Amino acid sequence: MMEQFNPEGHPSVQSSLLTADVVMDRMKIVFDGAHKKGWLDFEDFKMYYAKMNATIPNNDDLFSEVVGGTWGIRENEEKKTITKDDPKVKTMLEILKEKVRQKSNTHLGNINTTLYKLFKFFDKNRNETVSLSEWMEVLGRLGVTVGKDIATDVYYVFAKDDELEYKEFVEMLFSNPNQPMKHRFIS
Repeated sequence: MMEQFNPEGHPSVQSSLLTADVVMDRMKIVFDGAHKKGWLDFEDFKMYYAKMNATIPNNDDLFSEVVGGTWGIRENEEKKTITKDDPKVKTMLEILKEKVRQKSNTHLGNINTTLYKLFKFFDKNRNETVSLSEWMEVLGRLGVTVGKDIATDVYYVFAKDDELEYKEFVEMLFSNPNQPMKHRFIS
């Protein structure tokens, strides 16, 4: 069964929080009892993923992507148009906001400043935009553990000409939720 497990598909590996070897070692520990018995209880499998599901925000699509990515059982689906209203986008933005709140010393200033400074730090060409790779570095620094596909989709929902204007993005992220957001369709 372990031959089917692909640690490269794990969101913590995709966001560079853990190495594939660490994820594989953890999985081997989880299923060590199965190796000793020569088979895997469905209950052991369910218990492992029930615990994992508890660490993922209330989003079935994201959980399915995690399980599908690591076990190579992704559904064959056409690439669909993703907008700011997509549940995956909304969930990732909420995770991003929470991670920024956790890293901020709000008594020292506005929470927006933390994210803006982080984007500015990774903005290698100092043009107030970040590339996709710089976006991924920001997410990694904040500890945002979503799959690479989701992080990339969210980037392109808000990027213009393959660059994300981070001042505008930060303002949008922490603006009044009743205020309409600009967005872009991707295919």
